[in-house]
Formats: sequence, structure tokens, C-alpha cells
Amino acid sequence: MPAYPSGHMYNGAVLCAKHGNGGCDHLDCGHGGSFVVVYVDVDTDHVVRASAYSSETRAWGATTSVHVDNFFEDRVSLLAGGALHFALEGGRSILKYDLSRHRLSVIGTPGDFAGMVMMEAEDGGLGFVAVLNGCIYIWTQQQQEVGTTIRWAQHRTIELETVLPRRYRSQSGEVIGFAEATNAVFINRHEGVFVLDLNSRKVRKVGERGDYRNILPYMSFYTPSDMANNGRLSPP
Repeated sequence: MPAYPSGHMYNGAVLCAKHGNGGCDHLDCGHGGSFVVVYVDVDTDHVVRASAYSSETRAWGATTSVHVDNFFEDRVSLLAGGALHFALEGGRSILKYDLSRHRLSVIGTPGDFAGMVMMEAEDGGLGFVAVLNGCIYIWTQQQQEVGTTIRWAQHRTIELETVLPRRYRSQSGEVIGFAEATNAVFINRHEGVFVLDLNSRKVRKVGERGDYRNILPYMSFYTPSDMANNGRLSPP
């Protein structure tokens, strides 16, 4: 892959080339399939540049840019609504890269939600979850009518004191991950790492406290049949 110049800070993602047309089940697309690499960086003047590399053309596409107020937050990107999203420091804005138009834009959030974790909403759009003043806030973007401005709506609020055991109510904590398949939030607190099931509101401790910024939960492990059949991997 041709080199791409690096800025002051950078982020990116690797996507299946068929992510937008429903032509792939994403179970084995990493084994020889076409892919797209999206690379974004920001310089010291807070100008973000972005470009996409295609394995089919073996070249980087045109570069697009936009000015931002803050650098990238130490979070993974989120694919939702046909765009990649990158959280910016301070929690007041999110960088959006439109995958079809190859354009950058900045989305304002409804407040100061530093340390938020982005999530895909039930309708496939953008959302985020954050802990603030002892409460878990879940916000999603909603569009009332076709052609109208998309606005943020507070989807849900949960007071941590109502779901945590009494001995774990001393610290507010920070959201460090979200598992979309199980609708669960990972929270790092003084007492350890906890996972909250948003459906049942049950909480359980899953690890000791550490300097964690991100958790990347995976739901399953897939062994391609052709790799198992030729002896490179043993089937389960």
C-alpha cells in the first residue's frame, strides 16, 4: 500500500469494500477480499485531512479537509449511517467522514461529554453513551421528517446508584466501551471494570481497575471453512 503522510495525530479504519451495498456477510471478507482504508490526521493548526485507499485501484483517493477545535479523543472510530465517526477531545463535537461523498464535516454534540463512547443507534444512525455526574446518558441523532435538520435526542438516562451495589457507589467512573450485539456498557471505576446490561439493568464486575481507555469486545470467533479444510486451521 502506498505511504500516506502523517500529521500531528492520526486515526483510521479498515473496511470491507462492500460495506455499503449489503453484498457481504462480513464473516470472511478479511481473507483475500477487497478492502478500503480510511486515514485521517490533524496538524497543529487543527486542520484535519482524510483520504481513502482502495485495494481494487491500489491508490489513495482525493484528500478532503476541515478545521476542528480539538484533537482526536483516544477512542476507536464508529461506522454508522454510511459514515465513519471520530470523537474529538472535550466531547463537544464528532468528526464525520462520509464514505460515499468522501467529505469531512463536524457534528456538534448536545453538551460537554468528555470521554464519551460512540455507538450505533437502533435505526443505524449515530449515538453515544457517557457518564456525567453519576448518571449514564445515552444520546442518539434523530430526524423528524425527510429533509429536516437532524437533532440530538436524549434516548435514556440511568442513575448509577440505582443499579450498582451499595459498596460500589463511591466513584462516578468513565465509559470505556460499548458492545452493540448485547447492548452493554463497560465502565472503569475505582473499584474495577464493570459491565452494565442496558436491557436488564444488571451490573457485574469483569476486571480490576487499570489505566484503560478502550475495550473492544468481540462476540465470536469465525474459522473460514477453506482454511480449516486445507489444514491451516483446525475446525472447532
